Amino acid sequence: MTITFDIAVAACMGFCLLLVFLSWIFYNFRKNEDVNYRIEYFHKCPFCTYVFFSYADDPVTACPRCRSLITHKEPDRENP
Repeated sequence: MTITFDIAVAACMGFCLLLVFLSWIFYNFRKNEDVNYRIEYFHKCPFCTYVFFSYADDPVTACPRCRSLITHKEPDRENP
């Protein structure tokens, strides 16, 4: 039995696809499920009403959609 060029290319591509699929499966099983969706990470742009995550501690954030600068209000520590 001879291996033609088409069969060799198909076997190599199938092997690479199998490796990618297996690495994706192992990545999803190993992944930590403790995603932190705290409310202070959500921000809503007052101009385009786009809701987005911002994990930066900066008092000013740029909206990813309209690029306008948004200032974040500090929580009132005296009046909870």
